[in-house]
Amino acid sequence: MSGPMSKITQKNQITIPTSIRKELGTNPGDRVVFRVNDEGEVILRAIKQVSPDALYGALHRPKNEYMPMDKLRDQISEELTEKYRGAKEEME
Repeated sequence: MSGPMSKITQKNQITIPTSIRKELGTNPGDRVVFRVNDEGEVILRAIKQVSPDALYGALHRPKNEYMPMDKLRDQISEELTEKYRGAKEEME
């Protein structure tokens, strides 16, 4: 098997090669998830960092609609979990 290679440092860290980072479209602050499949291969998945700007308008509410704080918190949590379900599942 050939391809980009990294060395494990004294602190057990690796650098993801530039070509792989470009292929994944990762940026500083993004996270990666490592999994080992049944064949013993390591699968690396990029999880994009969600900026506050990306969340703007995610929750559409009619103006002046009153909702108790606990119900609003639950609804926001459910909506964001649904919107970003893939990223959440990858982090678990």
